Amino acid sequence: MIVRRSGPIGLDIGSSWIKAAQHAGRTLRVHAFPRREPGALTPAEAERIAAVLDRTGFEGPSVVIAAPPDAVLAAVFDAPAHDGPALLAAARAEIARVHRVDPRRFELAARRLPGAARPGGGNAAAFAVSHHAADTLLDPLEAAGLDARSITLHADALVRAADDSKEGTDDAPRVIADLGASACSIILRLQSTSVFERRCPDLGLDRLARDAAAALAIDPAEVFKRLRDPDALNPAERRAVSLAPVLKDWTSRIASEIAVSLDYLTKRYRCPPAGRVTLTGGGACIPGLDRAIEPAARCPVVAFDHPTTPPINPAAPAPLFAAAIGLADPVVPAIVPINAPSKEAA
Repeated sequence: MIVRRSGPIGLDIGSSWIKAAQHAGRTLRVHAFPRREPGALTPAEAERIAAVLDRTGFEGPSVVIAAPPDAVLAAVFDAPAHDGPALLAAARAEIARVHRVDPRRFELAARRLPGAARPGGGNAAAFAVSHHAADTLLDPLEAAGLDARSITLHADALVRAADDSKEGTDDAPRVIADLGASACSIILRLQSTSVFERRCPDLGLDRLARDAAAALAIDPAEVFKRLRDPDALNPAERRAVSLAPVLKDWTSRIASEIAVSLDYLTKRYRCPPAGRVTLTGGGACIPGLDRAIEPAARCPVVAFDHPTTPPINPAAPAPLFAAAIGLADPVVPAIVPINAPSKEAA
């Protein structure tokens, strides 16, 4: 008898869409559906999530989620000589000092940063989520019958997914540009660790759609429809109202952010130039975007892909699920570990 063991469900709760992924043996199950109630997760939407997961074939109640960016408290500090309790104590004190919060009222994770080029070395990063923010995320899910295993960083999930992608893994520096609805996030990855994240709300897809709709006097829904057009970035596009000029300006600003981040990475960590830029999120599906960014990046730019069996449905492209796939990985680091991994076979 063949027993298929399913891992936890990676649940990426975005500003506009909810994406889910789950490893089941050698296959990867994915599904995406739009949010009905943007903002903080409500009990009603959590119940809807549980119902959709059950209806679409996901197995078990265990889920792993990412903390919303505005719920994460972060700090970089001089690390003590020893890891373990000493590192966590220093991290807790730094988070409390920088963010002026009670050190008893948040959950915490800390890690050393690889090879930071600073006199004396020994830098570390701390990440925290307040108990209130964690409860706001976890309570609706648990009330809906889902077993929230942990809360982690969105950036860590993307790094993990990219390392497991078809591009393989190595120690070369890399950049992940996550082109989401609410923001574009530039994440620097060194030695399989996210060492820096820059979030640009003015470069999110929703902002692009609003700006393009206002400039061209068309409906935002029409903008999103045209973004899937293979000629969207073509200046010779034969339309009465062309999206190409607005889209090219947006693309050049993203390329500029990537170039600045690459420069920071090589100078700060004294590492070789990045070997690759990986595009994730809905914006990564815009035809020709990788080629438009590549000259500024001065390295290969690829849209995220994953070695799934069977392949991800073309109607649900892989870049959209990158964070959910990373969250579904059992070894993604946690800020708030909730329960031990389930040993049940699905």
